Amino acid sequence: MFKNKKIVMSITCVKTDIFMLKKWNRLFYKYDSDDLELNELQFYKHLNIISEEHIVVDDWIYNEERKSVVLVDCEANAEYANATNYRWKIIASTDKSLGLPIISDDIVVKFIEEHNNNRPIGCVRVEYDLMYLNANGLWLPFPDHLPEHDKKYVLRVYQDNNVSIEHIKESWSREEAIELAKKGYDEGHSDARISLGEIYDQDGFINSNF
Repeated sequence: MFKNKKIVMSITCVKTDIFMLKKWNRLFYKYDSDDLELNELQFYKHLNIISEEHIVVDDWIYNEERKSVVLVDCEANAEYANATNYRWKIIASTDKSLGLPIISDDIVVKFIEEHNNNRPIGCVRVEYDLMYLNANGLWLPFPDHLPEHDKKYVLRVYQDNNVSIEHIKESWSREEAIELAKKGYDEGHSDARISLGEIYDQDGFINSNF
């Protein structure tokens, strides 16, 4: 299943593939910044997917106030992080030094494209697998035929250390909205003799509201 998660930019002093220019307030990716004057650069950036999941020792967390990334190195810091509403667990990042699953290039390119067109992406859909705890204490994929067990959703990570991420569509064209409305009604009323589209067309609803 897919879960909605926030995607955010963190600031770093280390040179990265993502940076922003002060002059245009635009993001660039895998662009040679060596020829740029330091005062032209606003910040080097990383992308991070963050989650409301419980934070434990050795988790990397995102500080929403400082736009920074910190390692939780003791129980006291973990408890403090869980008690606040501006520290989030990082579950994937463009920063490979964190040792976390990686955000793929296509997601980075899409994020930058939307940012530079004043359509910032704030949320994505991330794929999880439902797992259960077997008698040997191992978490395994949850089969449908099993009765209730201790179970949890675990982030799906592929062999290349990428995760499955989908961009959440935040705006719809008139045609897309009409098609979704008709499909949703017709699928929920498959035995109906007349479809929602036909009813609304007769009443002029579509032309008035889409």
